[in-house]
Amino acid sequence: MRRLRGWFGIEVLGKHYGPLKAVVIQAVAFGVRHGVTPHAFFTAVIGFAYGLIYLRRRKLLTLMLSHT
Repeated sequence: MRRLRGWFGIEVLGKHYGPLKAVVIQAVAFGVRHGVTPHAFFTAVIGFAYGLIYLRRRKLLTLMLSHT
C-alpha cells in the first residue's frame, strides 16, 4: 500500500504542484475513481475534504476508517 501511496499521493503531487493543487488533483481522481456519474462531483468534494484533513493530520488511518 505504501508503494501505491508514494506513486500518486498528496505528498508526491505536492512536491510538484503545491499542497492545495495536490489536494484538488487527488479530489478529482477520487471522484473519477468512484465512477463518472452525477455522484462523482459530490465524491470529489468529499475527496477534497479528506485531502485537507490529510494535510493537517498526516494520518491515513482516520480517513480509511471514515471511508468504510
